[in-house]
Amino acid sequence: MPRVAAIIGVRREGVRMRRGIFVSGLMFLVAGSSLAAPAPPPVKVIATTDRRFQADVVEASSNKLMMVVFTAPWCLPCGGVVGQLTAAAERRGFGIATIDADANSVIPDRFKVSSLPVTIAYRDKMPIGSHIGPFDRDSMDSFFVQVGALDVRQGQQP
Repeated sequence: MPRVAAIIGVRREGVRMRRGIFVSGLMFLVAGSSLAAPAPPPVKVIATTDRRFQADVVEASSNKLMMVVFTAPWCLPCGGVVGQLTAAAERRGFGIATIDADANSVIPDRFKVSSLPVTIAYRDKMPIGSHIGPFDRDSMDSFFVQVGALDVRQGQQP
C-alpha cells in the first residue's frame, strides 16, 4: 500500500490530477511522486580508522573539502560538533569523517590530539586548518572562513 505524504486539494470535475489517490473527493499525494520536491541527498559521515584515513580523508580531499572530527564514545560535545558540521555540509557540499581517538592511536598521535573534539580541515591532500573544542556560531564562522568554506564577501551562512 502506498504511503500518503500530504493532502494537496479537492478533486474537481474534469480536472485530471496525476500520481495521486482520490479518497472521498480529496487527493492525496503519493510519496515519491513527481509532484513532490526531491529531498537533497543526506550527507554521509564516514567513520574512518588509522588504516582507512589515507583513502577516506586525504585522497578524498583532492576532490572536495574534507572535515575530520576526532571523537570518542564518552565525548558528549563530539556528537554536537558532528551534527553541526553535518548540517553545514548539506548546504556547503564538503565531506565529513570521524575517527575514534580511543580505538585508533596512529592518526590522533600524528596530530598530537590531547583533548576532544578536534576538527581538522583537509583540502588538496593537505591539512589547512584546525579547531579544538565545540563550535559556537562565531567560532564556526571564523573556522569556515579560515578553510575557505564560507565566503564573507557574499554573506553566506554556515
